[in-house]
Amino acid sequence: MDCCVCSPMASMYRLPRNAICAACYEGAKAIIAFFNDDDDEHADADQGSVKPSRLTKLNSTIKGLRDAWEEVKQMRCREEETKQRASFLQEGFAAAWKDGIHTDIAIRPGTGPPIQAHKAILATRSEVFRHILAGDDDCKAPAGDSLLLPELTHDELSHLLAFLYTGSLATLLRYLVLELFDVLGRIYKD
Repeated sequence: MDCCVCSPMASMYRLPRNAICAACYEGAKAIIAFFNDDDDEHADADQGSVKPSRLTKLNSTIKGLRDAWEEVKQMRCREEETKQRASFLQEGFAAAWKDGIHTDIAIRPGTGPPIQAHKAILATRSEVFRHILAGDDDCKAPAGDSLLLPELTHDELSHLLAFLYTGSLATLLRYLVLELFDVLGRIYKD
C-alpha cells in the first residue's frame, strides 16, 4: 500500500483515497498522545491535583495532527524567545566582565596579573565561589576585595571566569574547566 504521508507520490494523493502505512499511523498516534499527556501535566500542575483517570481523559478534547503541529510551532517560538533572552543576558555579563564595569573583586592567580570580576556573578554561578565569598568556616574567606588562587595560572583563571560569565567554552577547553572546578572543590572544601 502506498502511504499518503511517506510515499514518494504523497503529493499526488487526493481525497478520499488517502491511506497511511502502519509506521505513519503509529507516529501520528504517538505525537497526539505526547501533546495530550503534556496538556494533562500542565493542567495538573495548575490545579495541584493527581493525574486524571482514563475516563476523564476520554471526555477531554483530543487533539489532532493539525493541533499538534500548531503546538510544535508555538514550542519553536518559545524556544527562540528563550534563546534570545539567554543570549541577551550572556552578552551583558560577558561585556561587563571584559570591560571591567563595576567589578568588586580582584582574583589573583598563582602567576600573572589579577583579573577583575563581580562577586555576585561568581557566587551565583559557582557553589565553590559562593562558599569562598561568604567566608564559610569550611572555606577560606577572601581578604578584603581580593582573592588569591595560587593553584591556577592566569590563563586557567581567565578561561574559568569566561566560562562562569558566558556559560560556554570551546570544546577543547571544557575538560580544563571541569579539572579547574575539581581543583577548587578539593582545595576549598577542607
